[in-house]
Parts: sequence; C-alpha cells; structure tokens
Amino acid sequence: MNFKCFIFFLVTILSVTACGGGGGGSSEPTPTTPTTGDGGDGGDGGDGGDGGDGGDGGTTPDPDPETDMTGERVTSASQIDEGETVNIVYRMSDISGDLTVTLEPTLSEGASNTVYDYAVQGDTVTLSLQAEDDVLMLGTIGMLVTITDESDVSINFQENLALSNASGEEKVAQLEAFVAGSSNFVSLPEETLLVQRLIPLSLMVNSSEGGSYTNVSDVSELVDEELADTVLERAEEASALLDDYESMLADETQLDALLQTSRDDAKDFARPASELIGALSGTLSAVMPDLSVNEVYISPENGMVSLFVGNSQFGSYDGDAWVYKEEYKFMTEISFPYTATCAAN
Repeated sequence: MNFKCFIFFLVTILSVTACGGGGGGSSEPTPTTPTTGDGGDGGDGGDGGDGGDGGDGGTTPDPDPETDMTGERVTSASQIDEGETVNIVYRMSDISGDLTVTLEPTLSEGASNTVYDYAVQGDTVTLSLQAEDDVLMLGTIGMLVTITDESDVSINFQENLALSNASGEEKVAQLEAFVAGSSNFVSLPEETLLVQRLIPLSLMVNSSEGGSYTNVSDVSELVDEELADTVLERAEEASALLDDYESMLADETQLDALLQTSRDDAKDFARPASELIGALSGTLSAVMPDLSVNEVYISPENGMVSLFVGNSQFGSYDGDAWVYKEEYKFMTEISFPYTATCAAN
C-alpha cells in the first residue's frame, strides 16, 4: 500500500515538471528608475519591436551671471596751482552700453573761478580742472563725479583739491620773517655795533667832523618808543592776518598791503639810526666803502629784518646764507656777531 502511494506521487511530480511548471505566457519587464548621465544607444528591440531611443545627455549648465560695472581712479591729484590744469582719469570695467557722467562741484570763494569739464573715451573718463591765472586767495575744490552705464549702475568718485597761490607765497614768507625778526630789529643790534666802531674811526680820520657825533654814546638814545611799539603791533597784525589767510578768510591783496605798511613803519623807526650811520660813513669815505642806508629789508631766508642783510648793495644770498661782498666783509661780525665769537674760540 505504501509503495503504491509513493509511485503515485512520483508520477504526479514528473508530470508537472514536464509541463514547464508555473503560469504560461510572456512575463512583464520590471520597471527601473532612470539615471542621469550620458545617454547610451537604444537597446535592440525584442522580437516584434524596435530598439529604444538613446538616453538624453547631461544637464545644461546655467549661463554666467551678469557682472555690474566697476571702476578705478587711474590718476589722482590733491593740489592745483594758479593757472594750472589737472587731469584725473578713471577706468571702468564690465560696462553695459554707453557711459554718462555728472559733475557736482563744491568750490570755496577763492576757487570760484575754477573751470571744470569731462571727456569720455571708451571705458575711460577724464575729469579736467583748470585754476584761474591770478589766484588771490587760497581755496578748496570739491568734485563729486558720478559715472553711470545703461544698466543704471553708478560709480561715485569724490575729489578734493587744495588751490594754492604761488604769487602769495612770497608775501606769506616775508610776513612770517617780519613776525620772526621784528622784536630783534627794534633793539637795533647791528646799528649799535656799527656806530660804536665808526665813531672812533671817524675821530681818527677826521677829528673835526667825527667829534660832532661823540655825544651819541648809544644808538638806543635815538629810538622812538612809540614807533618801536608800532613796529611790534604790525608784527602782531601780520601774525593774525597770516592765520586768516591760511583759513581762507583773507586774500593776497591784504597781505601785500600789510607788508608795505610794516616795511614803511620799520623804515620810519630806523631813520635816526640810518641817518647817523650815513653821516659817519661820509666822514670815512676816503678809507672805507659807503655805508649809507635808507631802506628796510625783510629776509625769509633767515627771518631777519635789517638795513644791511638783504640789501644787494652789500651782498647776496648763497642759499639761505647771507654773504657780504669782499669790501663789506667787516660787516659779517656786525650782522652776525656770533660768528666773531665762534672764531675767537
């Protein structure tokens, strides 16, 4: 019985195997997730169908983003002299279309006649500034330069220049020297030393004429204190005016006027001493060169106010050093007594 059952099951299993097992017909392909990458060729189609198309290529990159315009100052300036033209150049990059330029000036009183303009050539903008020929007052020039392209991108450049006055610099230097040397000048040190030496010589050479000056024991006796005070007051005025000039509150004509007034006042103060020296020199004309003086000289080179130093009759400047002519070499220790002391030591 058991043997018969075994044979039955064996025959049943073999029958199923021979029929191919499972359900008949073609099976559906399992779907797969597509991947990104280079497309391959389409595979060959199965029986009864064409091969598939090749896959699409990789993702197309985004175009580069647009860059806004930028700019740089190629040449610059911080000062402009009277009559001078200054050019300031800007170079722009990544321009969209044409450039437009606007100028917004801020001019001080002294720079009010400054002429300004601009030129555009390709990617380059040039700002031109021209100062007037006869500047009387120091000034400042401010200029806001705005450069815009057709994308409405704007770049601003702020320029600030100082306007100088070359013709006024000499007057400034002379007034500064007057301020520095006036207090020494009113003590008449050169004149005192010179008279002390000329009186004895005059007595030796011409006793009759020289004797008329022996009553002057010291040049200080000839000093008019009111005139001396006036000279010192002029020095104070000059100091204040120089401050105003540097602050752009005064002009060159005021410097010139005060310089002339100060020189005239100093000349009036020194007149008694210069007349005495001229008279003594006249008694010594046979033995020494003329020492007659009647003008006051202001020397920026060494800050001196003098009847002799700065007077071309007696010498000239070698750089900042005053050098007396050969026939007036004896005046060196009169004007610069410290040189005699140094030589003696």
